[in-house]
Amino acid sequence: MWNKGRVKAFTLLEALVALLVLSGGVLVFQGLTKLLHAELDYQAHQKQEEWILFQQQLQVELDRSHFEKVADNHIYLVQDQKPIAIGQSKGDDIRKTDDKGRGYQPMISGVRSSQIWQEGELLHLRLNFEEGLEREYVYHVVPAIQNEKVKAGVLLYALLMAAIFSLLLQFYLHRQVAERRILKTSQDRLRAYALVQLALEKRKSDEKTSEIHLKSGVVQLQQDPGFLHAQAKMDGESYEFVLPVREEKKVERAKKKRRRHRKIKSR
Repeated sequence: MWNKGRVKAFTLLEALVALLVLSGGVLVFQGLTKLLHAELDYQAHQKQEEWILFQQQLQVELDRSHFEKVADNHIYLVQDQKPIAIGQSKGDDIRKTDDKGRGYQPMISGVRSSQIWQEGELLHLRLNFEEGLEREYVYHVVPAIQNEKVKAGVLLYALLMAAIFSLLLQFYLHRQVAERRILKTSQDRLRAYALVQLALEKRKSDEKTSEIHLKSGVVQLQQDPGFLHAQAKMDGESYEFVLPVREEKKVERAKKKRRRHRKIKSR
């Protein structure tokens, strides 16, 4: 015969409650894990941004200073004729002070340890942060003598370029002035030639030498065999022309032509 007895076991409701509690605990643990991971990522990202800003600030400080030496895990510089030092203090930050350690200008915090050393013309700075991050910065150091040579070379180049620019500007201005003078002289000479033509029209053909006064100036004419010498004076300047006799003949023909036109109109 079968032995009948009761054995203690979980009921369906108890099993469901246990599963619900277990899954809830897993979800809570998973959420806390994600939250912790997000917090660590945020801190790492924030520290990375601080490191980038520190790099930029350190670059500016080194560029505007004269490098002296590396000693006692510090960088010694001369900035604006004042000795300064950059390095880790007794705390957890990298700060800028004077060469005696006085003053307080923090550059980055949360530093667990730091190493500063020099290899030739390369300056190394390695930082270990409390979050576990490790970063290294390398800067090319220009010796003081070389730096002065570079500055002198830049200054000499600037002076040379300024001198070249000044010469080019003077050449351009002189050329403009010369072109304007040539243009004005040409225009004045054309006006003087027109004045001579007007004087020839007013001159009597049988005169060997004559002086004709016009509104624009005075013209002196002198007849030579085969040539006519003309001197026009206007605006305080004198212009001389040598005209062939055929030029005078053209003027005479023009006079006769105008006379014929006048006679025709008068009729």
